[in-house]
Amino acid sequence: MAQATPEIIEGKKYALVMGNNIYDHENAWPKLNNAVNDAQDVAAALQQFHGFEVTFLQNSTKKNFLDAFRSISDKVQKNDRFLLFVAGHGDFDPDLTKDGYLVFKDSQDPKVDSYRGTYVDYTLLNSILDNLSCDHVGVILDVCFGGVFNESLRKSSSRGQNNMYNRIAPETYAKMMLGYRTRKVLTSGADEPVTDGVGRNSPFTSRVLKSLTSTEKLVSMERIFQTVRSETGKGLLNPFGSNKVGSDFIFRYKLEGILADTNPLGNNEMDPKDHALTLVQGGFFKMGGTEYDAQPIREVKVDDFYISKHEVTVAQFEEFVLATNYITDAEKAGNSENWRHDPRGMERLKSDYNQPVIYVSWNDAVAYCNWLRESTGDFFRLPTEAEWEYAAKGGSSSKRYTFAGGNSAFDVMWFDQNADNNIHAIAKKTPNELDLYDMSGNVYEWCADYYGPYHNDDTDNPKGPEAGTDRVTRGGSWRDYEENGSPSYRNSFSQGEGADDIGFRVVRATYE
Repeated sequence: MAQATPEIIEGKKYALVMGNNIYDHENAWPKLNNAVNDAQDVAAALQQFHGFEVTFLQNSTKKNFLDAFRSISDKVQKNDRFLLFVAGHGDFDPDLTKDGYLVFKDSQDPKVDSYRGTYVDYTLLNSILDNLSCDHVGVILDVCFGGVFNESLRKSSSRGQNNMYNRIAPETYAKMMLGYRTRKVLTSGADEPVTDGVGRNSPFTSRVLKSLTSTEKLVSMERIFQTVRSETGKGLLNPFGSNKVGSDFIFRYKLEGILADTNPLGNNEMDPKDHALTLVQGGFFKMGGTEYDAQPIREVKVDDFYISKHEVTVAQFEEFVLATNYITDAEKAGNSENWRHDPRGMERLKSDYNQPVIYVSWNDAVAYCNWLRESTGDFFRLPTEAEWEYAAKGGSSSKRYTFAGGNSAFDVMWFDQNADNNIHAIAKKTPNELDLYDMSGNVYEWCADYYGPYHNDDTDNPKGPEAGTDRVTRGGSWRDYEENGSPSYRNSFSQGEGADDIGFRVVRATYE
């Protein structure tokens, strides 16, 4: 009688992906070319082809790495899968500590920091990874000296351990592996430096991506290792910690529900021309916060309204310009940067038109809303400051998070510690309770109101002062501290000017 395929309970998939190109102490840790590319492409592949929830770190400090790790460790449960991917510099001290290390943006020169206190040592990393609550943990290290991750790996000439991989049906194999406690690490080399490579990716990560983006039903750590080893002659794969003998880390074992649901922009990205709107049911909420200009905190009422799920993109603004021959305030002023440019002043590629439009003034944003109104017959406009804050806090579904969508800035927003000094595509981070993306971080957003002090008697659908010089902007941006991503944080800007970190989203309402 044939043996039945074991039934197992599958949990969620989480990944922490870090790529570091830039280091504060370049005399010790020279700038790399491809580590961030490697991390970005792996993060995209994990999301699009495997359904992972990814936390992405770019040019990260040690503290930010450990904070992000703690945030994920608090979420994972027994049947979940967790993957750590790191690309960047690695270090090894063969004399004093005889340990290996991950190197961060703020890691000191080892001549100064001989005990590597500004690094994360592999002994600690082994311990915290092994002690995660989930049964399935995988690690991929594209760093120098990754092969000293633990003692067994250091002594290994690993060529893979699992002989069952090619001998039984993919689904049977995968479900068997998902029943095992798994702790597996794949590294780009042994106790040796490895190359950053030429082109976009390192030789190691390019092979990892080849497997991750394949259309094979079964993708596992063993399969990735076979690809790396056969094409480069390098790479080590070994267990660590409390791994069960014969295990394998499973990325996926079927295509249904993964590739079939993706779009050309990726699994976690929205159509940049789609005006997707969310109904925000009206109600009462506490408007304001601890910031000096966000007081007094008072109970405010807002009526129902619809708000766009993401900021207006370059692609959407281009449609408006082409339809109306509109000339922005920046273009009228002869500025070198306008809506076509990125924060670095470079004209954007079409592939970047899924990013929020910037360098648009409040006047430009209002003109865009008026065009939508005339084109559709619906009341499109900018959100009032009260509507914006109510939506950012989650409306009637609010869980009172620190930021819009969660308590970890790394999960919900692009800011100075993870944005690599640049803007990012819409809808890459976790949305808030109303399924709204990027209400914290990436770009500030214009509101309809003039900027001015709050008043206790202005509580019924408040619209701010009747006159002023500047207009309100909300949400923080890619260049800001995480605190600026608080839903109550206020900022302002001249309504006739744009900036490289201000965009907008629209509201559709039944009142003007």
